[in-house]
Amino acid sequence: NLINTLFVALHPELTRLFANRDLQRMRGLYTTSIAIVVWSAIPTLLVLGFFGPAVIAFWTKSAAIVSVAMVVWCGMEAVLASLGQNAALPSYAANRPIAIFLFFLPCNALALIVAAFLVGPNALIVIPVCFAITNLVFAFYAFYLGTRVVESSIADVAIEAFSPNTLWLKLRSAVR
Repeated sequence: NLINTLFVALHPELTRLFANRDLQRMRGLYTTSIAIVVWSAIPTLLVLGFFGPAVIAFWTKSAAIVSVAMVVWCGMEAVLASLGQNAALPSYAANRPIAIFLFFLPCNALALIVAAFLVGPNALIVIPVCFAITNLVFAFYAFYLGTRVVESSIADVAIEAFSPNTLWLKLRSAVR
C-alpha cells in the first residue's frame, strides 16, 4: 500500500511536469520513486522471511502452513509488481497507458498459463515464482519506456535509482 500511495501521489505531479516539459524535475521524482521501491524491498523481504510463516500460521490458526520460500517469493512478486507500476509512472503521466497495457496483459496471462500447467498440490510456490518472473520482465519494459519519457538513458536513471546515496540524500534534503 505504501508503494501504491507513492504512485497515486506522484502521478498528477509528473503529469504536470510533463505538460510543462520540466523533464529534469520529472526525472528527479521518477528516480526517487524507483529508489524508494528498491530500498524498501530489502527490509520488507527480510521481515517476511523471518516472521511471515509464523504470522500466517497465527492468522489462520494453523490451517495454512507456508514455507519461508513461499512467503519470500510472494513478497518478491509484490515488490516486482510495485517496481513495474512505479517504473511506468512517466508513461502514465505522458498519457501513454496503451503501451503499458499491451505488454502488461500478456505478461500476466503468460504467468497464469505457465503456473496453471506447473502447479500441483506440493508445488504452489510455482504461482508466485511465475508472476515474479513476468513482473520482472514487465518492470524492465516499463523502466525502458519511463526513461524514454524523461529523456534520459536507462543507465543514468538506474545508477541514480539503485544507489543507496540517492535515497539518503533526497530524503535528507526533503527534511530540511
